[in-house]
Amino acid sequence: MKTVTIYSTSPDAAKKRYKENKELKKELENSNKALKKIEENSGRSLGTAEQQIRRNDQVFK
Repeated sequence: MKTVTIYSTSPDAAKKRYKENKELKKELENSNKALKKIEENSGRSLGTAEQQIRRNDQVFK
């Protein structure tokens, strides 16, 4: 037999968590916009830059 734990949250905690998630989502959207702008300005795709970062990580391990 499995035991299932149900966590109840107060409305205030739920509102706070919703607000925090909304702020985090906004930050993520802003960072994605910034990354796209960097990609456009550099003329180099971010995929290539990410591959370079991975190669650098492997070299320094």
